[in-house]
Amino acid sequence: MDAPPSLLRRFAITSTRPFLAILLLLCTATSPTFAFVYTATPTDAQLPAAYAVMNPGTPLQGLYDACNQQNPGTSDRMLMTVRGNVTEMLENAAKGGVLYLGGYYDPASDTWKWWDGRFGGYVFALGPAGKLVASQRPGWAAGYPELNADGSVGNLRYVAFDGSRRGWTNVAGKAVLSGVACESRDDIVPEQKSFPWWAILIIVLAVVVVVIAIVFCFCCSKKKPYDDKEKRQLASRSASFVSRRTSFAPSATSSFSTSRTSSSSHTNSGGTSGTESFDTDRSSSVDSSDR
Repeated sequence: MDAPPSLLRRFAITSTRPFLAILLLLCTATSPTFAFVYTATPTDAQLPAAYAVMNPGTPLQGLYDACNQQNPGTSDRMLMTVRGNVTEMLENAAKGGVLYLGGYYDPASDTWKWWDGRFGGYVFALGPAGKLVASQRPGWAAGYPELNADGSVGNLRYVAFDGSRRGWTNVAGKAVLSGVACESRDDIVPEQKSFPWWAILIIVLAVVVVVIAIVFCFCCSKKKPYDDKEKRQLASRSASFVSRRTSFAPSATSSFSTSRTSSSSHTNSGGTSGTESFDTDRSSSVDSSDR
């Protein structure tokens, strides 16, 4: 039983929608959205060790000022702090170098704190050894924080991200390093994730094949009624021809038989008369000779 054309059209529409949805989803795939990250180069006076001499309560203020001086077109700028899984983002920003983060050790409270310069700070690790609090994702590089022989932090009070070690380190804050990592929450940009062109090509070809198959089936279903009609007409003409041929055959045979019978009768009649005449003449000849 052939499917009606309306059913095939409905099947064509419903079957191609998932392919198009998958193609659209794959082509627009992105990674989770994070704040815009950029780097700034602090001056010597803005370095944490130098700034802490005059402002011991806010040693990272100079780094925050450097972030505000960089990229004047952005707003809501701050020091980069680690609130989630941003290791890959920091690696891209550091490019193998070392960047200051918005983190430092506070001797007064014996804790490590994040401080972004805009919204304040909070504790992310306890003691010189930097034992992370429950809400903080791991991030220390292997062997860090680096401590003095007596177990104290000493001058290595400032947190930086080392791209080669793929984690946090603690530094003295006296060098520019590779700069400072900054972020702006107002300039939100999704990190685009590239999708291989060959995968898109395969998906497109698969959709094309499915559509062609559906169109072919639809055309075949429309052509079949015409083929059946043509076959019925041909069968009807054949039956009519056979019927006429059958009705013609007995009359022809009958006429032919009648003709043969008539001819045969005429021949037999003529032959008998000739024989009788020959016998009469022969009898007359015999009588004459006897006389």
